[in-house]
Amino acid sequence: MKRILICITIIYVLVLALTGSAWAQMARVKEYQLQPRVTTIQLSSFLGSITWIPITNQEQARIIAEVVADGVSQTGVRNALLQVRIVENVRPSSILLEARRPALPAGVDYVEVNYTVYAPPGQFRQFKAQTAQRPIEIVSRFNAELTLINQNAPITLHSGRGAVHLQTTQAPIMLGELDLAFSSQVQTEHGAISGVVSFPSQGSFLFRTTNAPIELKLPQNTLATFHLSSTRGAIDFQLGDDIYNGSTGTSVERSAEPVVSIITSNSTIIVNEVH
Repeated sequence: MKRILICITIIYVLVLALTGSAWAQMARVKEYQLQPRVTTIQLSSFLGSITWIPITNQEQARIIAEVVADGVSQTGVRNALLQVRIVENVRPSSILLEARRPALPAGVDYVEVNYTVYAPPGQFRQFKAQTAQRPIEIVSRFNAELTLINQNAPITLHSGRGAVHLQTTQAPIMLGELDLAFSSQVQTEHGAISGVVSFPSQGSFLFRTTNAPIELKLPQNTLATFHLSSTRGAIDFQLGDDIYNGSTGTSVERSAEPVVSIITSNSTIIVNEVH
């Protein structure tokens, strides 16, 4: 039996060699330089990670777009790399890059397009990104409007100020230290939401998930009207002299505005003070 398996393996390897096939991963990289006047950026990938890494003003701001293909056919992988098209719309104050999904040749397992942005923290007023299956991470401290859409992978912010519109599925959203300046929404499914958050004096703010907890830490002097709802889950709210421990839902009015809605199901909501 062992000899038969060895013979089958040898035959398979010979077939791969004769047909130009073998386990292979290949990549191609393109760099886009960013001038200081570029303040709006929009990146789209059908599969791949998106990351913003801070640099100093003395360094050259840029975007690295890396196309990666993997499979059992070297010929197929090479053809897949050539088929990936990135639509470019470059203007003096904005840049848009949209990766178009190719038809996968035989012997190719996947193709992904990863974007890495190297730019100073204050470069962008608007930062939009959309992808799937791989994380979106904003390492840089931002002062901008963020619109980040993902599928089946996490979204992570480290610190920043502005408005955020964050959406993913089957994965958590980690807000880091977030100073919200305008109305915002943070939504996922089957993923936790967590972070240290502060609010402005006006606006509406939504934090929503399903089957996962929401845990927010706020400054003690936060003034807002909170609407809390957890279907079949506990709520632990402790902010200044306002304390609530219960289930289902409640509202806590510390001021008329802003309005903060926190919603989950089958899990817990925890809102307490930053220590």
